[in-house]
Amino acid sequence: MQIRKPFVLACYDTSLGAGRLSADWVPRLNGIIRGFPEAKGPVVIHNMGHGGWTSNDLLAGVGDVVALKPSHIFTEGGAVNDCPDFGSGPAISRTTHNANNTAMLGAMLAGIPGVDITLMTMSSVSPSQTARSQLGTYYADEIATATGLGLRVLDNYTGWPKPLDPLKTYGATPFAITPTAGFSGLIGTATFDAGAVGPGMVLSADLLTATSNGSHSGSGMMVKGNTALTGKAHFEVTVASAADTVIGIANAAAPVTSYPGSTTDGVGYFPGSGNVAGGSNAGFTVPPGGVLGVEVDTVAQKVFFMKGALRSSGTDISGIAGPVFAAVGVDNGNPGNGGTAKFSVEGDGLHPIWLGAVDTYLFPNVVTLVRSLMAAWWP
Repeated sequence: MQIRKPFVLACYDTSLGAGRLSADWVPRLNGIIRGFPEAKGPVVIHNMGHGGWTSNDLLAGVGDVVALKPSHIFTEGGAVNDCPDFGSGPAISRTTHNANNTAMLGAMLAGIPGVDITLMTMSSVSPSQTARSQLGTYYADEIATATGLGLRVLDNYTGWPKPLDPLKTYGATPFAITPTAGFSGLIGTATFDAGAVGPGMVLSADLLTATSNGSHSGSGMMVKGNTALTGKAHFEVTVASAADTVIGIANAAAPVTSYPGSTTDGVGYFPGSGNVAGGSNAGFTVPPGGVLGVEVDTVAQKVFFMKGALRSSGTDISGIAGPVFAAVGVDNGNPGNGGTAKFSVEGDGLHPIWLGAVDTYLFPNVVTLVRSLMAAWWP
């Protein structure tokens, strides 16, 4: 029986393969690669991405890659983290960046005789990312370094729109209220929960807008979020109608036939009056169309309400059993009461956050290259 040599790929990079850009393309590749017709022998993929690493870090850690002795390496030069300049020069100078890349690639070539190396670039950035004005230059340097060493280059950067659409890097509805230090949004799949919605509360197709249709006038109701709030969580709600709308948090036991804060299982803020059910008055109101920020500290057991830079005193939630969820409700069924929530992590202007970004501009390139490499590996 013929035993074929294994195809061993190490993916060694920054947020190209790990972090907010990646969309987990390395694990996805690992899940489908053995189904390619070119996969005629054993396949191993090492996911060695480190979001936020500079070329200094990549050079310092290259020994871990060499120790694995992979047959193939996909790597990145750290341009996106080296080039930021906030007024005192780039984080890593071009000279150091180029020297680091030359040394890193040289260590791979010297430590793994016959290794096949592909240097990859990643996306462009939003026009707001003025600190990364030299990104294209740094990528050009990386390409020149790799080409000078006779290595392959997979230039994803060229194919990405330049500059990136801000709505696709910050999101179509970015947070209007700056989160307090340490507080952040939820994962991108956070929405309202269609399975935890009271009668008469109507959800939009994207599960982000909840309003009353007036069918249960005189009775409270609410809808909860689908993701438990942990750590220091921030979300926002644009108020559709301040009259009788209630915004806050509730646990799993809170009945959806009541508004947030109407029982000891939650806390609720009334935009029209500033009153907090379960706490003291916030000291401000929010009109229709205004935005209310909600921050929950599950360690300190406090919930805060925000309007712009104004922040209420913390309401104690230590008496609420179990995890809590975002909640929007009404204390009667007047039609139109409710709001639209923003849960997900805000973009940073650097990493594309719209669905399909990686599938459009990166993953097909990777798949095509991997299949050609396997075809050459097992002729």
